[in-house]
Amino acid sequence: MTFQKDILNPTQRRWLLLLITGLAAFALVAVACGDDAPGPAATEGPANEDAYAGLSGEVRIDGSSTVFPIAEAMAEEFGLVSDVRVNVAFSGTGGGFEKFCRGETQISNASRPIKDLEREACAENGIDDIVEIQVAIDALTVMIHPDNDFAQCMTVPELNKAFRADGARKWSDLRPEWPDDDIVAYYPGADSGTFDYFNEAIIEEFEGSTHRGDGTPSEDDNILALGIGRDKNAIGYFGFAYFLEAGQGLQAVAVDDGHGCVAPSFEAALSGEYTPLSRPLFIYTRASFLNDRPEVAGFARFFLESVDTIVPEVGYVTMPAALLAQQFTKITPPYVLLGQEVPAPAPVETDYSRLSGEIRIDGSSTVFPIAEAMAEEFGYVSDVRVNVAFSGTGGGFEKFCRGETQISDASRPIKDSERESCAENGIDDIVEIQVAIDALTVMIHPDNDFAQCMTVPELNQAFRADGAKKWSDLRPEWPDDDIVAYYPGADSGTFDYFNEAIIEEFEGSTHRGDGTPSEDDNILALGIGRDKNAIGYFGFAYFLEAGQGLQAVAVDDGHGCVAPSFEAALSGEYTPLSRPLFIYTRASLLSERPELAGFIQFFLEQSDAIVPEVGYVTMPADLLAEQFAKIAPHIN
Repeated sequence: MTFQKDILNPTQRRWLLLLITGLAAFALVAVACGDDAPGPAATEGPANEDAYAGLSGEVRIDGSSTVFPIAEAMAEEFGLVSDVRVNVAFSGTGGGFEKFCRGETQISNASRPIKDLEREACAENGIDDIVEIQVAIDALTVMIHPDNDFAQCMTVPELNKAFRADGARKWSDLRPEWPDDDIVAYYPGADSGTFDYFNEAIIEEFEGSTHRGDGTPSEDDNILALGIGRDKNAIGYFGFAYFLEAGQGLQAVAVDDGHGCVAPSFEAALSGEYTPLSRPLFIYTRASFLNDRPEVAGFARFFLESVDTIVPEVGYVTMPAALLAQQFTKITPPYVLLGQEVPAPAPVETDYSRLSGEIRIDGSSTVFPIAEAMAEEFGYVSDVRVNVAFSGTGGGFEKFCRGETQISDASRPIKDSERESCAENGIDDIVEIQVAIDALTVMIHPDNDFAQCMTVPELNQAFRADGAKKWSDLRPEWPDDDIVAYYPGADSGTFDYFNEAIIEEFEGSTHRGDGTPSEDDNILALGIGRDKNAIGYFGFAYFLEAGQGLQAVAVDDGHGCVAPSFEAALSGEYTPLSRPLFIYTRASLLSERPELAGFIQFFLEQSDAIVPEVGYVTMPADLLAEQFAKIAPHIN
């Protein structure tokens, strides 16, 4: 997802998350303490000292040295607004879980997920109500001496050889042109989650590899940083925050996982480009603590409310809004235990009957039936007039960028050129909202008894400009009849998607132009249904609407024939022709026009009911939650 930080300040973003998850005042503390207990106020974040002023007691935390600076900073800030003593120590992720499972701590910091063996150890001691809370994203960082001028970018196999037990001993063992000097290795101790993560991502990825043990291990990242900074031939690894803390004393190694050198950074960790060494960071607690100990519940809530300000201050990456919203859900009664699915955030109840005005929508013919159905249903609960038209995804963006519409339907993501066109007109606050999943469908006449399954190369040949002209050009045993092609117009997102997934996948291919194009899928369906030699494509919903008039072609992408279906689109089996569907609007319009914010909220609330009715696939709960997160700050 794309999170536009410039739309919200940290306080507003915290409110966004509370809104999504339906957190009410006293949701944590009041439940734990009863009606007379003080609880966090619903109208303020951690800046309101009164929210936690009534809390006292002690919270003990141990675990990951990577998470330690975040937890320590949170503990210090929490001490300013409450009378709770929060004691934070670090003995490594594994050591922290040992203490947690013995009941010695209330919160365990971890730089990796809890292992099955650790969960079993907890369960043996009656601790079976574990709650896992992600608090940040880290870029595990490989570091070298600042004067090292040769190993500034290393491939994953080279990192493996540098840190594996039977690997390279000298730098020249990695590349002949590198110095014939011994590699001096520094790394976290075996109890560290950082060690576990590096071992899993770099060492164990290569069969038979084990981590070297002849270097200098330490649970204290400061010791590692000090050692690397003193030896020109040293190499080591730990969290990105410690690299930032070490300043000019160390040099970060860019990692090449086969797609070029990528240096660790906030942006690369959040985007997923920095692979395989970006990772989530966690704290673990118990549902019984959240329920029975208001100081633990209050600290956990304060922790999440403060991540936007404190996490980047200590050198880590904040989570996208929807992911942070899920963490709030976990600590809100009835709590979400480890292994349970996080429910979609409950949207705020809105009285749609008070809304009036007009909304204009244009764009994709594929999204049109969803938007039309939503508009009709919204008319029953509001006085808003929603006018829906279709001129193709590209045509819709043209109108949207000219300010003629408030919502643009799209069967593909907006292009950079379209975004630039919008920006030229002052429209630079675009919000992308996914509304469904579609299975783009290739169709033939119902009497066609030979082309019922086609490979991706055959589809390319059938629709490329210099490709097959007769069916027998695809397979000799097929009829020697002309292929009659139907397809959407060039302004259609369906055309763009098919072109990208089927045509442009083969070098030098361009889409044929000698068939029958139309922005109206009904015209395409009618044409295919009248000609036994016809073939065409559009959305799965239109195939369902056409009923027995058409036949869907199963697609073989090298793993067997898969027919388009709800199940295959959702599971990802129907490749490469399943795709997301979107609506686009503007943040300013959402804030200034309550009828627009209300309609999009209604759109998402009704997606589980209406989307399958018109022949599309609904989104999983976590993906739907991300879409609510995008509009939540604008709902009144």
